Amino acid sequence: MANRLAFHSFLAVYRSGSQTQAARELFLTQPAVSQHIKYLEHYLQRPLFRRAGKRLVPTSVAHQLAFAIGTHVDALDGVWKNFRPGAKSGTLAGPVYLGGIAEFFSSVISPDLALLNEHGIQLRFEIGHDVLLEKLLLGELDLAQFCTHVVHAGITVEKLFHQEYLLVGAPQWKRKIASKSLAVNDTASLDQMPWIAYDESLLFIKEYYQSAFNKSFTAHIALMIKDLWSIQRAAVGGLGVTVLPSYFCREALDNGELVVLYKPAKKLSHYFYLGWKDGMLRNPRIKFVRDLLHQAARKKSL
Repeated sequence: MANRLAFHSFLAVYRSGSQTQAARELFLTQPAVSQHIKYLEHYLQRPLFRRAGKRLVPTSVAHQLAFAIGTHVDALDGVWKNFRPGAKSGTLAGPVYLGGIAEFFSSVISPDLALLNEHGIQLRFEIGHDVLLEKLLLGELDLAQFCTHVVHAGITVEKLFHQEYLLVGAPQWKRKIASKSLAVNDTASLDQMPWIAYDESLLFIKEYYQSAFNKSFTAHIALMIKDLWSIQRAAVGGLGVTVLPSYFCREALDNGELVVLYKPAKKLSHYFYLGWKDGMLRNPRIKFVRDLLHQAARKKSL
């Protein structure tokens, strides 16, 4: 029993990055959780965590231990819960916390979530971009959708969605584009235009310039706003040009509000990714949501 409690405390700290959060989840005191961690560290003769600000970061030994015991501890928990009087066997009911870009969620994922109701799963979506990894590490999110491939100890990442980046603008901008010059990486005609950007990182635009023209973006930004809907409408209104993911601007292209201003010789395709803290998919509810996200993404992926 002592080992089981110590393993529970360890996994809770490992997955949340906090002894305080682990104690809250396990209905234990923080000193009790701390004692369990010390017990395991004494037995292993190796530290399991190092402190980074307010967060506890797992060591390599902690990763190995979590991999070795996580499935077994979670399975025992499942058996225990299902044998509780009145427990509904195999139930998936409960909350799952997902983070990502609202526009991707609304355009690609939202139309295919009805199955959640059949299992009593409550999806809690948090809008974000640059804080998703931190929230995942802190245990504030169960799953996160990333625009780029993330490499971090303790985080598993897989491809979720394939799309194409498109240089778009209102039809009147088309005649100002020097396509032949762009084909030889002369971006003078583009650099003279006003641009609409998502944020200081030049999300989508930076990668487009580097991939299509092998150079950095230096043009004037007329509007910067962290909202793809506003970017699209500003582009439709003629404020400037921008780069948008194909899934998001397809309708505006089909009805003629926007046009593709330039098509590189090679399509600029890009993946969105789904990530979670190691061990989280041992929770069947989180795994169910992860599988549902893939199912929804496949319908609109390139």
